[in-house]
Amino acid sequence: MAWMWKKLWTEVTDVKKQKRQSGEFRWVVFAAVGLVVFLLLMNRIFTKVSIRDAETAGEDTVSYVKERLETYENYQANDRTKSLVRLLDKTREFVRDLGEDDVTTERMSEYIKEQRLDGILILDQNLQVVEQVVSGEETDQNHRLDWGKALQNDTLTKIIRCKKKVYMTRTETKDGSYDLAVVARKNRSEVVIAYIRQETITDGVNDMTLDSNFENIMLAYQGLLVITDEENTVAANNIKLCEKKAEDWKNMYESGRRIHGDGNGKLRKVVYQGKQWYMWADNYKNNQIYVLFSVWEILLPYYRIVLGVVILYLMLFGSGFWLSRRIERRCLRNLEDMSREDEKDEKEQKSLRKYRMENSDLEQVSFSLRSLLEKLNEMIRIQCEGKNITYRVKETEILHDRLIGCPIYFQQILMNLAGNAVKYNVENGTVTVGCREISCDGNKAEFELTCADTGIGMSETLQKQVFGSFLRKSEVENTEESRYAGAGQGLSMAGELLGLLGGTMELESKEGEGSKFTLRISFRIDPVFENKVSKRNIQTR
Repeated sequence: MAWMWKKLWTEVTDVKKQKRQSGEFRWVVFAAVGLVVFLLLMNRIFTKVSIRDAETAGEDTVSYVKERLETYENYQANDRTKSLVRLLDKTREFVRDLGEDDVTTERMSEYIKEQRLDGILILDQNLQVVEQVVSGEETDQNHRLDWGKALQNDTLTKIIRCKKKVYMTRTETKDGSYDLAVVARKNRSEVVIAYIRQETITDGVNDMTLDSNFENIMLAYQGLLVITDEENTVAANNIKLCEKKAEDWKNMYESGRRIHGDGNGKLRKVVYQGKQWYMWADNYKNNQIYVLFSVWEILLPYYRIVLGVVILYLMLFGSGFWLSRRIERRCLRNLEDMSREDEKDEKEQKSLRKYRMENSDLEQVSFSLRSLLEKLNEMIRIQCEGKNITYRVKETEILHDRLIGCPIYFQQILMNLAGNAVKYNVENGTVTVGCREISCDGNKAEFELTCADTGIGMSETLQKQVFGSFLRKSEVENTEESRYAGAGQGLSMAGELLGLLGGTMELESKEGEGSKFTLRISFRIDPVFENKVSKRNIQTR
């Protein structure tokens, strides 16, 4: 057997060395092709996604700009109205900037200071205050607005239900008049209320211009906003954009590449300042609205995802390559170990046969069968308690307790069988042992010992070879016998010892239900002990 393993190991080693270079090359080519295909596919998908995102952002921005333009035109003539409109715009801008994010006190405080407001509060759908921040001048409770009198609940409820509705008013309090603006959050059942004391408005602040309406507005993807009339740029979110004429923006848009597939044909791809932009155009009365979004800014989050996937792909590829090499080395090492193990097994078998020949005349001593079984039961019971297994001992039927034989070997046989029943049992299983005297001819007594378990059981194939040379893990790996790998070593030894003592052993087993071992063995009855018992009985009579 050893020479076979050595030959197999040598052949496998040579084959692996010949195929290693070609195999590694195929791995690299496969990984490179897969990566290229993945990148091309992702680029195609993300291009379509970026167009969709640009369309959505363009529509939302233009809609917002039209609302502000309409508000500006409707209320610019009246100072009071202009003040309210400006406050409404600030409130709308705050709501738009919030999006769906949770509100923080720091964020509200910063906006109040930046927009020179006296306070902002947020009410939920039950008109309960979620958050409220006031300026430093309004910290006194006497300067807080009485919201119960300033607003009617019906008004707030309507605004919550209908997101496009807004509310503006000027209300009088005991300490002055307040301008008040109410705007509902788009995707949350909340309203934002901003207010400012009329007496805090300084001269010139009420002079609202179209340019001031859109200056410094932050758009998605760091976008650019331009509003033109027939000749000039009348408003933008960056003052440098106002340097270009209306004709320049028109020519840029018309020279851009039309994006096929968008629903309304308003989106085009242009080059501005050496960068690629998605440009959206729309008109409002006498004004033309242009919105530009950087292609790179839109694609950046998706490119980060691709980069992460590529890194993960390379890591998995590298790990797989390393693992395959490791498995290869391990297989070669296992083949070599199996060869060595077989040589060791052959030596052990030779030693065992030699030992049996040299010790065929076993030492015969007097021993108590009951004492031996009691000690054995105690040891096995401890093992069962550690594995949550129930250990049962049948009523012992022994007429002759004092026997002559080899108790050391006999105890080893029983220990191997019982230990095997515990090791290959299941949780909450049972191990049952028993001993009875079945016959006696005056000089010898024959005993039957049983050991049954509720473990995993054995197949018919395994039952035929379990008492042979013990099963090594290398021989049964990935087979049905793998669950019993190493089990045959103890059973083989038990069979060898039982043969030396002149006994026999039978096995009954069924997979999934358990196994039962039955031993039959004879011992000489100790005549000295029997004579003492007989004399004791005569004296008693």
